[in-house]
Amino acid sequence: FEANGQLRRAEHLSDGQRALATLCLRLAVIENVYHGELPFCIFDDPFVHLDEKHLAEVSKGMRALSAIMQMVYFTCHSSRNIIDEK
Repeated sequence: FEANGQLRRAEHLSDGQRALATLCLRLAVIENVYHGELPFCIFDDPFVHLDEKHLAEVSKGMRALSAIMQMVYFTCHSSRNIIDEK
C-alpha cells in the first residue's frame, strides 16, 4: 500500500487494517473463482481488532454482503455483534 507517497509493507498496517485487507483479498478471490455462484463463508471473529467506530462501518458492508452470499459469523463477545438486536 502507499502512505505519504511511499510504498509500505503490510507490517505497517494496524492489526485491524491488516484483518480487513486480508478479508477483502479473500472475498475478491472467492468472487473471481466462483463467478457469481458464491459459496457460503464462515467468519471466525475477524473483527476482533477493530474499535467501535470501525466495527460500525464494517457491519454496514457485511449487511450488504449478506444480501448476495450466505455467512456464518462467530464472535467471542457481544461487543463484536454486527447485526442489529431486535
